Amino acid sequence: MFSYAKNNNFNWGFINEYEDVSLDVTSINLPSISRDVSEIKNNGLSYNLSNTEFIFEELTMVFLLDSEFKNWRIFYDWLLSQYDPYEGKRTGWKRVDGILSILDNGNKPIFHLMFEDLVPTTLSDVTFNTTSTDKVECSVTFKYQFYKFIEEK
Repeated sequence: MFSYAKNNNFNWGFINEYEDVSLDVTSINLPSISRDVSEIKNNGLSYNLSNTEFIFEELTMVFLLDSEFKNWRIFYDWLLSQYDPYEGKRTGWKRVDGILSILDNGNKPIFHLMFEDLVPTTLSDVTFNTTSTDKVECSVTFKYQFYKFIEEK
């Protein structure tokens, strides 16, 4: 029987560095992947030839901030660990991978995607509002080398 995928059936987790980070991800995108194509013309005919380079678009996730901003601070520190503007130098590089698990309607994994060598590029603003009692959200955007399917462990 055919059933539709639901957009709230996913899990996210870091590996290599931030495995113990408590992160309540409320939304995440499965980034697009594309490939450049070159048009070759020969004797009045044109052919499309695929280049070998793939383009992986950015990964963005929205998460709820914990009451002490610990999860927000991890991303802030991670961003600064790549280059310290106060010291004017690179301070370190962390190899961090992440796994996005897509779940079926019974919350069982359908497949897992591993994002290799994540690098945070943007930590969004945090908006405070005195007329709202909503939970506070923030987003973080990453560049990475690529993502691939991995077998369940």
